[in-house]
Amino acid sequence: QRQAFIANELKMREEITSIQNEVDTVQEFVRSWRANSPGREDLSAIYAQISESVMASGMITLKFEPQSVSDYELIRRVGVNMEVLGHFHQIFDLLARLESLPETIWVEKLSLETSQENREMVQCGVSLGAFADNLKNFD
Repeated sequence: QRQAFIANELKMREEITSIQNEVDTVQEFVRSWRANSPGREDLSAIYAQISESVMASGMITLKFEPQSVSDYELIRRVGVNMEVLGHFHQIFDLLARLESLPETIWVEKLSLETSQENREMVQCGVSLGAFADNLKNFD
């Protein structure tokens, strides 16, 4: 019985150490995310960065519609619907730019159509969800 108890205790210590390492990793991720995410008052910064990404990719903005903000317990979601016009490779450039932003931005919908006016151009409809810090008292 003693040997089994000692063997079980050693196994439990390994599991506790593994779980503690996972907790540390999650806490570091949360700290990093909070440091890079805009706060409640910085929502216009998200719109500006998305708009700057469109311009830097060389695309033309046809429509830019901020959607309602959804507050959750710990985060807030900022929605944006937009239509842009450009060459096919510019769409990939835009998506790469959005992905490289420090904020968490999800492409929730993406539609592509050949432009009616210029067959070499692509009209792209994009629905984005950007996430901001809504953590009030988080430790």
